Amino acid sequence: MNGGVQFRSKRAPKGREVIGFQADLGAGYDGALYDNGRRGLLLRPTKKVLENARKPVGEWNDYRIRAEGSRIQIWLNGVQTVDYTETDPAIATTGIIAMQIHGNSSSIVRYKDIAITELPAAKGK
Repeated sequence: MNGGVQFRSKRAPKGREVIGFQADLGAGYDGALYDNGRRGLLLRPTKKVLENARKPVGEWNDYRIRAEGSRIQIWLNGVQTVDYTETDPAIATTGIIAMQIHGNSSSIVRYKDIAITELPAAKGK
C-alpha cells in the first residue's frame, strides 16, 4: 500500500480518482514520481539514494515537492529523489493538490504540518 501527494492534477471524468502527477510514499515507491492516469511515467530513486533518505518505520518523513514551470523536484528527508523536466507542452503546469491513498484496502495514511507555498513566478497565472 502506498500514499502520497497528487499535484498538477484534475478529477477523472468518471469516478473519484484524479489524473496527474503523484509524489509517492510507501510500498517500494518512496520518493517516486508517477504520472497517474496518463502516460504511466514512473521515476524511482536508486537504492543508494533511498538508503540515505529513509527513516526507520514509525518515524515521520519530511517530504518536499517543488513544481516550478516544467521542472519537478522531490526530496525525502532532505535527500533529493527526483529531478524531472517535463518536455510535453500538453501536460498542464497547474491543477489541484490532493492527498492520495490507494483504494480497496484497509490502510491508514497520516499527514501533518502541510504547507503550500505559491512560487513568485506562478502568481497571477
